[in-house]
Amino acid sequence: MNRRITLLLSGVFGLLTACSAQTPLVGGTANRAAIQAQTAKRPVVLKTETGQLRKYRQNQQVDLSQSQKKATAQLQRASVSRGGLRAFNTTVVPEPEQRITPVLPPENPPAPVLADQKSPFPPLPDLLSMNPLPAAPAAPAEGTAAPGQEPNANQPSANQPGSPTAGNGFRYDDLMWHLRKTQTQKAWQITRGNPEQIVAVIDTGLDYFHPAFRGRALMGFDFASNDPDPMDEAAHGTHVAGIVAGNDANIQGVAPNVKILGIKVFSAQGFAQGDFALARAIRYAVENGASVINMSLGSPTLYDCGGYSDMIRAVNSAIDEAYAQGVSVVTAAGNEGLDFINGRCSVQQNANQIPVIATNELDQLAGFSNSAGHVHPKAISAPGVNIFSSIPMRLVCNEQRCEMPYDYMDGTSMASPVVAGALALIRSAMYEDYVRTIQRRNATLPPAQAQRTLKFREFFHEQAHIAQAQLSLALRPAQLAERLLLSHTNKPSRKIPQGLIYEGQRDPIFGFGRLDIGAGVEAASRVFTLAGL
Repeated sequence: MNRRITLLLSGVFGLLTACSAQTPLVGGTANRAAIQAQTAKRPVVLKTETGQLRKYRQNQQVDLSQSQKKATAQLQRASVSRGGLRAFNTTVVPEPEQRITPVLPPENPPAPVLADQKSPFPPLPDLLSMNPLPAAPAAPAEGTAAPGQEPNANQPSANQPGSPTAGNGFRYDDLMWHLRKTQTQKAWQITRGNPEQIVAVIDTGLDYFHPAFRGRALMGFDFASNDPDPMDEAAHGTHVAGIVAGNDANIQGVAPNVKILGIKVFSAQGFAQGDFALARAIRYAVENGASVINMSLGSPTLYDCGGYSDMIRAVNSAIDEAYAQGVSVVTAAGNEGLDFINGRCSVQQNANQIPVIATNELDQLAGFSNSAGHVHPKAISAPGVNIFSSIPMRLVCNEQRCEMPYDYMDGTSMASPVVAGALALIRSAMYEDYVRTIQRRNATLPPAQAQRTLKFREFFHEQAHIAQAQLSLALRPAQLAERLLLSHTNKPSRKIPQGLIYEGQRDPIFGFGRLDIGAGVEAASRVFTLAGL
C-alpha cells in the first residue's frame, strides 16, 4: 500500500513539474496552444542554407522582436500596393498537420498577369545591379561606346559591386560554373531565348519583385493557398526560376530572355492540399501558353500507391496532354541516391517527361542524385551541385537595406532547370532557322504561292501540323527539339542532318549523357538549313 502511495505521489509531482515548465502535454487544447505558441517563434528553415541565407538567419535571431513589428507594417503597405493580393505572414507558421482543410481551386483560375507592381523592398546595394543586360550585347568598335551607352566618366568599372564584369557581362559569372560546363555562352552567340516563349516553373512560387525577372515575370496561380498571388515563401522556386531565366547585372539564367511563369503548389509548410493540385497546375501552365514546364519535385520511392493512385493517374494524364500539345515537361530525378528514377507511383515514371540527373564540377554523378538505370527513355544529366542563383528578396531585406539576393543550392532540383532552359534555347534557335527557311523559299516563289510564316506558338503548338507539312517532318517540332537536346551530350550519338536523324545513346548512370547546350543550340540553329529544306 505504501509503495502505491509513493508511486502515485511521484506521478503527481512529475505532472506538476511538467506543467510549471510549460511542457506540452500529450494531447488536448493546451497542447495545441503550446505548439502554436512555439511555432509562432520558430523561423522557417530551409533544407540547405549557406552564405546569405545563414547570415540572414543569424541577423533574424538578434533583432527578431523589433523586426517583426516593422515587417508587419511593411507587409500591410505591400499588400495595398499589390492591389489587395495576399500578404504572407512571417510571424505565425502553422505546422502541416494543422492545415486540415483541403484547398479547392476554382474551376477556371484567373489567367497570369505580368508582374508590374512596385517592389516594397529597398534597392540593392548598387542600383546598377537592377538594370537587365541587353538581349544580345555586341562588342563596340575601338574607341566607341557600346550600343545604347554614351561615353561617361561616371560609368562603373568592371570591379565595382553589381557592375558588369569584363567576362560575360554579369557580376557573378565566376560563381556560375554550370554555364561554362554546358557551353551556354556559346549558345548565347546564337540566341538568348525568344521573348515570346514562356517557361513555367511549378514549385514554391516566384518572387516577382526580384530584379532578375523584371519585365518578364508572369504571376500564375497559387494552388497551395487558392489565390492569384504565387509569391515564394520558401526560396526553392525563385532559385529554380533564376537558373532558367534570371537576367540582371548579377546573374544570368540559361535562357535569359524568355518569360517565366510562376505557379505555386508548395506552401512554406509543404505540398498543396487536395489530391489534384499538381495535375491542375500542369494543365494551367499549358492553357496559359507555356512551351516548357519545369517541375523540380517528386520522388521515385512511392512504391505503395495507396491513396495516391488517383493523384498519380491525374498527373500522368496532365503530362501526356501537355506533351500532345507540344509542351516539354522537365523534372528532377530525385535526391535519394538510388540507381533508378522511375518508381511506380512517382512523377518521374511518366515516359513523356524528361528526368534530370545531377552532376558535379568534375562531371561525376552527384552523391545524392538518383541515376538512370537504363530504364527511363528520356533521362539526361546536368550540373546540380553548388548552383548559384536568385533567392527571394524578403530573405535578405528589411525596411532600411537589402543584401544581395543570391545564393547556392544543391540538388536534382537545380539540374532540372538547366535542361528546361536548354530546351527553351533549342526551341528559339529552331524557330529562327524555320523563319529563314520559309523566307528563303518565298524569295523564289511567286507571291500567290508564298508560304505563311507561322508565329512561335503556332509553330510548336497550335499549328504544329502545318509546320510539319511545310517542312515535310516526320516528327512534330517540339519532339524534334527534344531529340536535338538528347543527342548533343558527351555521349557519341547518331546524327544525320540531311535526314533529320538525331539519336542519342544511353548509359545506366547518366542517361543520354551530360548536357551540352552549346552544341545542341548550334545544331538547332541550322537543323532545317542543313537538311536542305
